[in-house]
Amino acid sequence: MEISDLSHRGSLQVNAWVDDAHGGNSTHSNNYSRAFSVHEQVIVNIEILSDTWFTKGTHIHRFEVDNAVVLSNQLHSINSTKRINGKTYSQQIWEVVVYPLQSGEFLIPSITIELEIKNISGSSGKNAHENKNNKEKNSNVSGFIQTEPIRFSANKQSAFMFEPHLWLTADNVDVSQQITVVSSSEDREQLHINVGDSITRTITLTASNTNSMLLPELVNCDDFPYTTDYVKCFVQSSQINETRIRGVNKTTKVEAITYVVKEAGEFTLPEVVLFVWEPENQEIKSLKLDSANYRIKYTLGSWVKAYLHELLVAVACVLLILIMMKKLVVYYSSRKSPLLFRFLLSLVKKEVVDSENIVYERFLTKYGQYRLFTQGKELDDTSIHRRYKKLSKVTLFNSRYLINLWCRITR
Repeated sequence: MEISDLSHRGSLQVNAWVDDAHGGNSTHSNNYSRAFSVHEQVIVNIEILSDTWFTKGTHIHRFEVDNAVVLSNQLHSINSTKRINGKTYSQQIWEVVVYPLQSGEFLIPSITIELEIKNISGSSGKNAHENKNNKEKNSNVSGFIQTEPIRFSANKQSAFMFEPHLWLTADNVDVSQQITVVSSSEDREQLHINVGDSITRTITLTASNTNSMLLPELVNCDDFPYTTDYVKCFVQSSQINETRIRGVNKTTKVEAITYVVKEAGEFTLPEVVLFVWEPENQEIKSLKLDSANYRIKYTLGSWVKAYLHELLVAVACVLLILIMMKKLVVYYSSRKSPLLFRFLLSLVKKEVVDSENIVYERFLTKYGQYRLFTQGKELDDTSIHRRYKKLSKVTLFNSRYLINLWCRITR
């Protein structure tokens, strides 16, 4: 006796269909039903009926579906009895969860089932429990049986389920955030944030009838609007917790990201908007995490630390200038000052005699002459006497005349 013989005579039956998490979208065998949503939980139900009983654990072989995630390692079974046309069957229902990853049609191949059941001779057409005392020896029959292939389709149900939007397909979704500021100074009573402080944003996302691998990443450093020179960004490893209570999968994901402020100014944590498609209600909703604004200030220590390089350069420049000035003072304290410096100083002090003496000294230094001359011709004594006589009658100090005279000599 083989498993196929039991199946042919009706002692063993195998059925398979897909359903959603709420039992409202059944698709048996090759028949089509309404389209599922991308990332929606699709449950593959495998029903095994025997008019005797199972004598060994049933094994559902692994299978794969293109462009979908199959959780073959998370099988769930329900054992019960079922009456069909007045006949009692032992029933096993196995559930395998599949998540479609993109829009399109999907084919669940024939699933191989390995099982062992009790065979009672003469049980055909009679209740198996009435044949327990049959004189023939009862035997166990083991073997393999396959289900029929199943087809279903999936698509994105809303325009918000495309990039650049953050989206999720699940039920009972909740998202919350907590912002913690850690101060680098000893003053814990301060209300403002200083350079060097860190801001940690912790986001908790909870959803039912989904898997942790399908939960979106709500925050990351790549989308942060500030440069790395302004704020340092660090992402902590996400914490995942998955539980199953009364047949309902509940997944919790905790994300934490820390920002270390390096410069003063305005700092804003960006707003987070998550769009959620609810298969149970067949509608989309949005969940929002508000942004947070901060004004960053410098402390004395953080300011010195931020501009330490510039401060060192400025101090070095000041010291260099002081050293050069000291050397100049020492140099000119034992020597005459330059003629130009003495000339300008006499103009500032409005000393006519000193200004003219310096002009003549300049003329003597450049040309080796002690008298002014014009176009190579020396001035006679009468002209010089007339010039000084005219200048002596000038009561006001004429700096423009002296400067013009200096420039003529210099050329």
